[in-house]
Amino acid sequence: MLGSRRKSHVMVTRLDVVATPERLPNHVDKENLFPVKIDSHSKQHDKFSGTDLHIPVLLSTTDPSESEAELVSPSRYGGIAFKTKNVTVPKPFSFEAREMEVLHKRKVLAECADKRAVELANSFRARPMRVGSPDPLPQRPAPSPVRPMPFSFRTEERIDLHRSRRQESLTSDESTMQRTRVKSPSVVHRPPFVPQLSTRSPLVPNPPRLATSERAVQRLKFDEMLQRRRHSVELKQQAMEASRRAEEEKQVKRLRQELVHKPQPIRRYKSVRSVDRKPVTHAKSPSFLRRISHAPSS
Repeated sequence: MLGSRRKSHVMVTRLDVVATPERLPNHVDKENLFPVKIDSHSKQHDKFSGTDLHIPVLLSTTDPSESEAELVSPSRYGGIAFKTKNVTVPKPFSFEAREMEVLHKRKVLAECADKRAVELANSFRARPMRVGSPDPLPQRPAPSPVRPMPFSFRTEERIDLHRSRRQESLTSDESTMQRTRVKSPSVVHRPPFVPQLSTRSPLVPNPPRLATSERAVQRLKFDEMLQRRRHSVELKQQAMEASRRAEEEKQVKRLRQELVHKPQPIRRYKSVRSVDRKPVTHAKSPSFLRRISHAPSS
């Protein structure tokens, strides 16, 4: 039992996957190839019986980035291509790379500073110095000496001013008098006034239109309407009074009739039906015997 194999557990190697060149990894070395014999119980026994095939198998992964390629292993998944997971390769911890990067950055900064200093030195051009002060102050004016003036009351100037003003007022008065001079009356030279009769016809006043006649007509209509309304109200009151009196007379008549004593008629009732007395029915037990017994009854 132990030596026998079940076909359901036979591992079949797929050669069609390995045969395609584009499915093979690019980093497989010939040293990692080892012979694998195909099982004689597989379906490929007719074509590849007793033959050895070299199947590429990755024995050790040196670079994690190369593990993304598809690999074929005859010992796993029956030779079906599968993709292995990336494996983190541990490395020793050190600050060497960081220190080297810091030193490189410092070196680059120093080179940039030197280049900047050289550029500034080449771009600088000295200018000749000025002679004297760069911003001279303005000259201060010399103060003039105080000179005494002769004393005067300015009477002549005031007299001349008064005379000029007087002359101006006189000229203005003459101009106003010329403008406001009274003219000679023209009525004296005109012919006497002669009244003329008007040629228009005299206006005939319209007689006033009084509202007394209209108001009298309206008052007459109002009085007639009021009289009709009062007459209708009186008729309604008379009709109501007549109906009330007739109702009272009916009630009095009915009361008088009710007060008179009258004998009540003899009441009639349905006759009571008499039922004859019969004996009570007694139940008899059924007789299921078909044979009639002739034995004398005791």
